[in-house]
Amino acid sequence: MGATFKPNHAGFRAMAVGPEVAAAVLSVAEKGRAEAEALSADFAKTGDYEKSFVVRPEVTQLRTGFGSHAVATAILENVSPHAAAVEWGNARDHRPHRVLGRVLDGLQRHE
Repeated sequence: MGATFKPNHAGFRAMAVGPEVAAAVLSVAEKGRAEAEALSADFAKTGDYEKSFVVRPEVTQLRTGFGSHAVATAILENVSPHAAAVEWGNARDHRPHRVLGRVLDGLQRHE
């Protein structure tokens, strides 16, 4: 006799924004923050950029071939006024340090 699987769509939706998934994505973002702070130490002058990384939870709409649904996410950002200049470079310093870009590259390799 075969088994039949009947998905509980409401349960899947609740799980996607539930505390366990939220904790998992926040954990990954916190690891990213530690890596970003470590990368920033290499070129820190005032420490402002290095100390301006923030991790925050969020619920985002994920669009798939099956429609759109809410999922727990975590945002890692740098709120320093010169974060864009550090990431991509500017007229005073043409070197793009790509701190957040490098962190993202590293996280994607370890999926």
